[in-house]
Amino acid sequence: MVSRRPRRRAAVELSLDCLIDVFMNVLGVLMITAMVIALSARGPGQSTAKEETAKEETPKPEPAPPPVVKSAPIRLLLPQLEESFTQPLYVLLTAEGLRPVNGSDLSELERYFLLEEMGTSLRMEPRPGQVMGRDAFQQWLRGFDPSNRHVTALIRPDGVRFYRDLREITAAAGFRSGWLDHQTNTVVLGSGGRSGSDVQ
Repeated sequence: MVSRRPRRRAAVELSLDCLIDVFMNVLGVLMITAMVIALSARGPGQSTAKEETAKEETPKPEPAPPPVVKSAPIRLLLPQLEESFTQPLYVLLTAEGLRPVNGSDLSELERYFLLEEMGTSLRMEPRPGQVMGRDAFQQWLRGFDPSNRHVTALIRPDGVRFYRDLREITAAAGFRSGWLDHQTNTVVLGSGGRSGSDVQ
């Protein structure tokens, strides 16, 4: 009887080990099956929680600012006087206003300009604050004959706003008028001037 008992215990121990192995194998198969089912049920359009969190953390690009539209430069649409059989009356237009350039009246030039003789030429710099108003300009034009004179405006970029008034006044007085681009405040009277005239 003593010799039979160890055999029975060995048989019980062997069957318990097998049972554990079978249980672990079944559990592993179930886990793999559950993972396959979970992945197939999610579908191609779904994402995991980690992917959703990553998408939320990714900064969205800010919309581009609207393009800056530069304002178009002011352009003179009124025609420039190119050919004329009359003599010009020059007028300088700057940011301060209008100054007549009459080479035949030195006292008038000294009222509106600082004069400097340069050999055969006369260099003129505008006197600060000395400009001709609308009424004074109308009175000045009355001293000339529109049949043999026309008005030419020497326009600095900052004096463009006065040109429309000048054209209205000269047209009302019977004068033709035109304009020339003038980049500096300085006006020079003398030989070798602009376009063969006595002003440059």
